[in-house]
Amino acid sequence: MTGEFIDSLKITNGLSGPTGMTYDEENEILYVSSSSSNQILKYNPQDDKTDIVFSSDNLMKKPQNLLLDNSSNLYVISEGTNSILRYDTTNSTDGPYEFITDRSKNLPMPKDIGLFDADNDKIYDEVCVNDLGGDAIKCYDKEKDTLNV
Repeated sequence: MTGEFIDSLKITNGLSGPTGMTYDEENEILYVSSSSSNQILKYNPQDDKTDIVFSSDNLMKKPQNLLLDNSSNLYVISEGTNSILRYDTTNSTDGPYEFITDRSKNLPMPKDIGLFDADNDKIYDEVCVNDLGGDAIKCYDKEKDTLNV
């Protein structure tokens, strides 16, 4: 059995070069990274509406993969700045900030991101990034922004 094409989502408002997405099941929102326009968009399928979550040419360049944690924090890989941004989706007045940067954490080429439960307590307390440039998987404490080794 193979998948059958159903439809394309009608994401507007600057979608150019989509490279990553994650779905917020609780709020029924699809977050999409638009690499060519340096934007993170959110699409609400209920009203077929697209909004810009944030956009930047300095803090974020060529956004790639996205991750939404259980605290509604959206993590974004910024390929052009070799950094990971974190954005609180429940507080739209605060913009994103650099969670992990190449300058401070030696992250030369981040490509993908995931959550990890290091102590098996069913709380995903680490953000792990595959670092293509460093041939490594690097995990960071979500609360302290520090590298866990």
